[in-house]
Amino acid sequence: MANEKHLAAIQAGGASWNQWRKRHRSIPIDLAGAVLTEANLFEANLFEANLSQANLSWANLSWADLSWTKLDRANLSKANLNGADLSAADLSQTNFSDANLTRVDLSGANLSRADLHLSNLRQAKLSWANLIEANLSRACLAEADLSGANLSGADLRGTNLKGATLRDAQLRGANFRGADLSGANLTGVDLSEVDLSKAKLKGATLEGSNGKGVAVPHPELLHHHDEGRS
Repeated sequence: MANEKHLAAIQAGGASWNQWRKRHRSIPIDLAGAVLTEANLFEANLFEANLSQANLSWANLSWADLSWTKLDRANLSKANLNGADLSAADLSQTNFSDANLTRVDLSGANLSRADLHLSNLRQAKLSWANLIEANLSRACLAEADLSGANLSGADLRGTNLKGATLRDAQLRGANFRGADLSGANLTGVDLSEVDLSKAKLKGATLEGSNGKGVAVPHPELLHHHDEGRS
């Protein structure tokens, strides 16, 4: 349960919160379970805060510092997180459905089983993020950086991945059915058990890893690649 003093301070808005936090630099922030729907937390400093199971739906968290924050099982559906820093945050089972995550930094974040369907992740940084069994169906990941990310078992059906970088990402068992991977970089990825049926792969870099450090063309990808060139 959220600390009452912390809750009162943040309910005053992002600017007021930042001033309060400057005066209380050494205090661990406890906002677990807080109800902050539609809150204006633009540029708020929430570094290392505990927001586990908080309700931040429709909140404005653009350019906020949420790095190393606990947001597991939180509700951020339809929230505006444009340009926010969520690097190394715990976002497991968090609801980001239909949220604005453009240019967000999610590098090294734990997004296992997170709900990101219909979210806008254009130009997002997701390098080395944990996206195991995450729901990214119909999300926009155009020009996103997913280098080294773990997408094992993730649902990416119908997702826009135009120009995205998935270099050295783990994709075992991921579902890319109907996804748009045009111009995407898939160099060095393990495509074992990946569903690429009806995926768009025109102009993609389509060499997968054979597990021994030698890049080899994946037969299914080559088939789709050739179709895209015709």
